[in-house]
Formats: sequence, C-alpha cells, structure tokens
Amino acid sequence: MATHTERITILAAPDFKAFLMEEAEQEGVSMSELVRQRCTRNSVSGCKGNDSVLSETVRELREVDRRLVRLETMVERAHPSSGEENSGQEE
Repeated sequence: MATHTERITILAAPDFKAFLMEEAEQEGVSMSELVRQRCTRNSVSGCKGNDSVLSETVRELREVDRRLVRLETMVERAHPSSGEENSGQEE
C-alpha cells in the first residue's frame, strides 16, 4: 500500500536553499527526504533515543572527572606547594 503524501511549499533565502541542496546531495537523498529525516530526528518523538546518548555522555564525564582528581592528587604529591618547600629557608 503506497504512502499518501502532500505537497508543502516553504519560502527560504537562496543561501538556505543552497545549503539544503548541498546537504541532500552529501547524504544522497532528495531535499524533501532530507527535510523529513531532519524534522523527524529533531522532533520530540524522535528524541527518545537520545536518553542513552545523554547517559553515556554523563558516564564519560564522570570518568574524566575521576581521572582528573587522581591526576591532581599525583601532581600534589610529586610537587608539594612552594610554601611547604620554602618553610624555614627564608629565615
């Protein structure tokens, strides 16, 4: 059974049309298909899959933070603050 479609006309600046044409060519689809894909992907219903992306990003950021804290501790142990090194030497 064929999907019924309807024509939608939009007005856009020439540079925006050129942008859409270039994007569609790069993706190997028509401008209509490009717009359908982008609108579906960016719609509220299309964002359900982003929860896993967000969760993974948060996990990665926590790991980076943990490593930075560990690195900071290592640097502090290797190079004590200059106040501790010079204590008693200035007198």
